[in-house]
Amino acid sequence: MGEQTVVRAGAELHRFRLDDYWPPSGGGMWPGTFWNIRDGQRDRYALYAEVQWSPAPLWSAQAG
Repeated sequence: MGEQTVVRAGAELHRFRLDDYWPPSGGGMWPGTFWNIRDGQRDRYALYAEVQWSPAPLWSAQAG
């Protein structure tokens, strides 16, 4: 690896939580709350690595 080479590595964590609901309309014609998504969850874990280098003065390359 030369001086023009850059190596990057890292980790990501995304956590999503969602409750989507709305009260009934129409003055009590419907008996309860409308639930579109109840206790919705999504967890995403990721690891990544990439390398960037210049094989020639006017060229660059990246892999990851």
